[in-house]
Amino acid sequence: MGCLPGGARGAAGREGCGRLRRLRHHRQLQRCAWRRCVDQRTRQTSQNHRFQAQEGPRNLLRPSVKFAQILTRALGGKTGRAKGWDIGVTCIHPSHSALKLLSSLHIPSHLPVIECHRDEVWELPPHAEVIAWSEKTGIEMFRYGDHIMGIQGHPEYTKDILLHLIDRLLQRNLIQTRHAEAAKASLDAREPDREAWKKLCKSFLKGKL
Repeated sequence: MGCLPGGARGAAGREGCGRLRRLRHHRQLQRCAWRRCVDQRTRQTSQNHRFQAQEGPRNLLRPSVKFAQILTRALGGKTGRAKGWDIGVTCIHPSHSALKLLSSLHIPSHLPVIECHRDEVWELPPHAEVIAWSEKTGIEMFRYGDHIMGIQGHPEYTKDILLHLIDRLLQRNLIQTRHAEAAKASLDAREPDREAWKKLCKSFLKGKL
């Protein structure tokens, strides 16, 4: 019952062979496209590595302001967990040497800044200098030569950004309610001095500090 007449079998066979050839051709095209994609990505990766190797040393010589924890690890220092979360507005104090540099900019000796981290700098990289501290940690800011400055706080954050982060951390049970309430209370107690931070960072990037 499953057999077909000879002519029908021949037509079905030819159609089946045609489908098989088309399928093989399609798979060959897919393999070729995949090889081209892999080759292109390999070339691009190789170019990126060469670019990074060429640009890396020069990037280190360009003035930059970045997160203190990342810079510390990259430059050979040590970081670790703080005793607890540091969230909210923290008042940091420039060191005596930094105050001399900042006096020409008319920047106050107490700089409120938004903080949101639980890692801190434990040991500075070789040849780095502390330029600010707070009651929570002895290293809030440091400079590495005249072209790199690390800041543990977030001068770029606004109150809305911090409130959003507090809510997310609370929803994920990463902080307790009392920590969230204390952080929000610090926002009500003092304003982060964003203008002073802008002036400080821009002056450093322009080589004036």
